[in-house]
Amino acid sequence: MSVAVMTSPAARRELPFDGAGLNVLIDPIYHSPGFVHVVLGNAPGDPRENFLALAKCLGQALPQDERGTILLDIVESSPSDAMETSFHTDGAFAPIAPDVFGLLCLRPAADGGTVQVVNARAVLRDLIRRCPEAMEALTQPVPFDASRQIVADEHALTEVPIVAKSAHGDLLMRYFRPQIDRDALGVFQRRAIAHFEDAIFAAPRVEVSLAAGDCVFVNNRWLLHNRTRFKRAASSAERRRMLRVWLRQSPSTQQEDYPWPTNLQRS
Repeated sequence: MSVAVMTSPAARRELPFDGAGLNVLIDPIYHSPGFVHVVLGNAPGDPRENFLALAKCLGQALPQDERGTILLDIVESSPSDAMETSFHTDGAFAPIAPDVFGLLCLRPAADGGTVQVVNARAVLRDLIRRCPEAMEALTQPVPFDASRQIVADEHALTEVPIVAKSAHGDLLMRYFRPQIDRDALGVFQRRAIAHFEDAIFAAPRVEVSLAAGDCVFVNNRWLLHNRTRFKRAASSAERRRMLRVWLRQSPSTQQEDYPWPTNLQRS
């Protein structure tokens, strides 16, 4: 049994669905390009079990809520769920932000709902060129808006820096604009975030369309991702449905990380 793996629309390869084959996925996720698109459609067995088995080859699964949910079922429940999410990282204010997140498509939207990824290193380099003074502001903590909590009563940090170093010594992004308490920001931080958003908008992006049985794993430390707006189905049985997993890099997957870029050093 094999699965198809893509790190770009033009780069497709077949890998055996076993430990040796799936270990090949570690390097592109934690290094370059930072994501992999895997087609599990032809793999026998339960897609959920295959997805979780694949995820555990790539890192340690993290609970996503206080109930300890490992595979979170994401189904649109209101019209606002079909709106574009904006570029962000998962678990931006979580006590432990995931190093990688994975999505398994159980049922795609009829139209739209694609995953877009942007390299935050490229964004920050462009930001330094456009507005070098904004970089320092992004390394200062921004406050969490508790009224924008996605899961009620979930633990969250009161503030986090948008740009920091991870425990592995590379870039760590924590960013979800709707959850930042903008009323508590200073003028300089507001301007820095506006410049940051401009740099995100100008950055090259890769788009991944998931069919039923496809999954994608994305580096959550230095890639920003967005889900595009999609057409909401009239019937609940036809609505877009995904399973999400959060992963923490485990010792078995730790290879040489990208170094902290010299031109991103704090002054």
